[in-house]
Amino acid sequence: MFVLDHNAPEPLYVQLSRQIRERVLSGKLLADSKLPSVRDLAAELSVSRNTVESTYLELHAEGFIYARPRSGYFVSALDREPAPPVSRPRPHVRDLPNLADAPPQTRPVFRYDFHPARLDRDSFPAPLWRKYYLESLREHSSDLAVYGEMQGHQRLRLCIQGYLERSRGVVCTPE
Repeated sequence: MFVLDHNAPEPLYVQLSRQIRERVLSGKLLADSKLPSVRDLAAELSVSRNTVESTYLELHAEGFIYARPRSGYFVSALDREPAPPVSRPRPHVRDLPNLADAPPQTRPVFRYDFHPARLDRDSFPAPLWRKYYLESLREHSSDLAVYGEMQGHQRLRLCIQGYLERSRGVVCTPE
């Protein structure tokens, strides 16, 4: 049904999702037809179930397939023809300019900075942060020179225990 190239630079789930998407759009996979189960398709293609599950979740999010509880995944009926994907050549890393080395006046200016390690100076409440930081140092300065409990704080261990019981079904104690 589907053919994956394990030696291709493209990830397997991308290859699989592209093939399923093309077959849905071309009409080779009819609306409401059942897709193979995650386990069966993974065994057929000799890939992990995570690969197939990732593919199905991506296609589900894009609206190409839908899931029925305890029945599996099915092809969605598309109301209209989606726009064809735009294929742009991806630049090689060595072709991209190193913006850190560029002089400040030539660096591009962006409206939003999504870098996870940089703060927006205009929206970060520095005075409030400084106030609470200094207050914490005044009230708990003696705790800075003392080691905590060997296994970690009791309250944190209780939270971890609760999480493990709720999400993983693990019966444990804070110790």
